[in-house]
Amino acid sequence: MTEIPPVIPAKRRLLFVDDEPCVLDGLRDLLRGRRREWDMVFAGSAEAALAELEKQPFDVVVSDMRMPVMDGAQLLRAVQQRWPGTVRLILSGHTDQEAADRAIGVAHQFLTKPCDAGTLAETIERTLRVIALLDSDALRGSVGRVQSLPARPRVHASIVEKLRDENATNEDIAALLEQDMGLVARVLQMSNSGFFGLPRRITRLADAVGFLGQRTVENLALATAVYGSDKPLRGIDTQALQKHAMHVGSLARRLVDDKDLVDDAFVAGMLHDLGIILLASNLPEQFAESLAELARAPRPLHEVEYQCWGVSHAEIGAYLLGLWNLPLPLVEAVAQHHRPDSTRPASELTTVLHVADALAHECSAARCAVESASAPALDMVYLEAIGSLDRVEAWRDIARELQANLEEAA
Repeated sequence: MTEIPPVIPAKRRLLFVDDEPCVLDGLRDLLRGRRREWDMVFAGSAEAALAELEKQPFDVVVSDMRMPVMDGAQLLRAVQQRWPGTVRLILSGHTDQEAADRAIGVAHQFLTKPCDAGTLAETIERTLRVIALLDSDALRGSVGRVQSLPARPRVHASIVEKLRDENATNEDIAALLEQDMGLVARVLQMSNSGFFGLPRRITRLADAVGFLGQRTVENLALATAVYGSDKPLRGIDTQALQKHAMHVGSLARRLVDDKDLVDDAFVAGMLHDLGIILLASNLPEQFAESLAELARAPRPLHEVEYQCWGVSHAEIGAYLLGLWNLPLPLVEAVAQHHRPDSTRPASELTTVLHVADALAHECSAARCAVESASAPALDMVYLEAIGSLDRVEAWRDIARELQANLEEAA
């Protein structure tokens, strides 16, 4: 069973950094009611913050962007390098493009000043719930070092070319973005960050492109290409992984009954295996351990991951997406897509993602994207528990139809 658990009773340590004493006093007042739950420290400069971190690590650092000597982006980069398991948030009244560009890669989320107590506390609370997804300091630290996800150079070049075409529409650009999971994740991360003050979540890529603007999307594409590795990922057929993601996203979009979830279902399908990319590119030793075990006894990858270190690529991918402030139901669906929970009210998004992933594997003629892994199967006990067992054959027909369409388009 995989779920986003409640925050544990033990106190979490939070560090707030701002060079204006009145701002720190205001934060103390805003969060006074949380003192029994959180151990909060307030630092008046980046240098003071680093000194506090040297004494004892923190779960979350919330920093102002513009500070003398060392600004927020520089501070968070130092935190990323030295305490990578710490979640990094920017709290700033300066929402200019330069600040956004500099914070890409070091801040998980952005919050704007003035920030009311409810919004700030809710964001931190949600962050702590996401932290609980990975109950391992070592794994959180490794994921915390991730600045970006690998992007295929060909896709990046196509996006830049399309962005510079004055006749290109947001839909044209979104269609190119959909070819690469890393770029999808980065664009959605930025469009859903509080830095831009949008009052609603964005999951439709064309809307994200329109909201962010072409320059920001181009910068994100370039940053992803720079940070991403051009080296082949050991043990992974990246082309097969991309095709599988497209199939799962398209299938999940077809299977969902609530039409308000259509875009969420597609994005969840596109991003559900991001954890595999993270493991292979940023945690090669752990991934190699899984590959060695698969070679000894082939079975679904997530089963081996649980056996080796108690967590799978599902939770690891969901953890990063959660830190990037994507909608919680989407994060939960990604975390649970191999192990949906029949003991709690079923989320439609979780159900369609689990079904789409299993059926896309089942009907694909191509081998699994990960060496020696076998395809995960439908959880029939779960489907029976939620009363959906009689829909499996109809879902299977849709999966086969989509697979045929994808093969024809290729």
